[in-house]
Amino acid sequence: MDQSLQIEFVWGNVSDDLKKEVLDFWKSEGAIRDEERAKKRVDQLVAICRKSDELVGVVTHMKYFHQPLQNHFHVRRTFVKESERQKGIMKEMFKHVWKAFNEQKIYKDEGIVGIMAVLENPILNQRNRALWPDYGNSVLVGIDKRGFQIRASYFEGAELNLPKLDQGAPASEI
Repeated sequence: MDQSLQIEFVWGNVSDDLKKEVLDFWKSEGAIRDEERAKKRVDQLVAICRKSDELVGVVTHMKYFHQPLQNHFHVRRTFVKESERQKGIMKEMFKHVWKAFNEQKIYKDEGIVGIMAVLENPILNQRNRALWPDYGNSVLVGIDKRGFQIRASYFEGAELNLPKLDQGAPASEI
């Protein structure tokens, strides 16, 4: 990891000054053009990344019930400044957030079982490996309407909420 990078886990501890800085960052980068949407998303900040004190990356999470998997996940959204892309920052931010959520068991209070992401990044979306160890052992769980991969990673020790099974259904109906 680039030694000038500083990744900070800010979940639940975001100052008004940091919110303003992130909103200005998104605006200057053209990341979120709708101001109301940006104001909602800034309240979902999980981590930030600075390079030599300049904000270069932001991670937000939103609680989401994924119907096919029948459980709640954090939907991860990561934005890295265009001039800093393809330098491993997104991966380092994921690893930092993953470690914090797993060590602190924060997700348990919310009934969250893992992190889910839609890979809108064209380079990541082309990767066809079934298991991604650097991204919490994420696995492919679907393809969205635009053709982007949907990946999920379960937190260590997460307990799933499983539906009651219909014992009478034959295997041929699965």
